[in-house]
Amino acid sequence: MKRVYVASTPIDAQFVRTFLESVGILATVRGEHLFTLRGLVPVTEDTLPAVWVTEDEDYERAVELLEQREARSRLRAVERESGSSPAGEDDWAEAGEKLG
Repeated sequence: MKRVYVASTPIDAQFVRTFLESVGILATVRGEHLFTLRGLVPVTEDTLPAVWVTEDEDYERAVELLEQREARSRLRAVERESGSSPAGEDDWAEAGEKLG
């Protein structure tokens, strides 16, 4: 089992776990119970909720998918000057096809 993601909240951790499982990667969340102790224990990567992949061979794929997810979340659609579809829309469609 390997850790692939440290979440800021238990909900975020469950969202990531569900995302990974939707593409066939078994995952589990650890450390949710420590979230209720914030303020009493230091907030570190060891005390925040974390997502772990169950099978070590899924680690690389999980990290790659989460990096793509993070990159997408930072991008915002921008209207093209011609007023057509948002920039990069075709690129996202291609990326989605690659993810399955």
